Amino acid sequence: MTDILASVPQILLNLARGVGIGMVIMLPLVAIIWWLHRRDQRRWEPHEQLREMEQVIREETLPDWQREVIQEHRQRQAEIAREARRRLRLPDEEP
Repeated sequence: MTDILASVPQILLNLARGVGIGMVIMLPLVAIIWWLHRRDQRRWEPHEQLREMEQVIREETLPDWQREVIQEHRQRQAEIAREARRRLRLPDEEP
């Protein structure tokens, strides 16, 4: 029993070394993944803005009654999303 207790500090030291080595290995990988994600976000942002502007232009060319139908649909979808968030007790989304 005393042999097991005597080896506890060595076990803890080995565990700390393993965790430290794991962190040293994982930190660069996490940094690279984060950097790639940020790069992709910057790359796709202009495409998203272009798509949104195209949608605005399309809607501007629609007759008034179709725009109203689209707006009513979006309002219903937003109400459903708010109700779902409320039921799940999630914070409201930022506009």
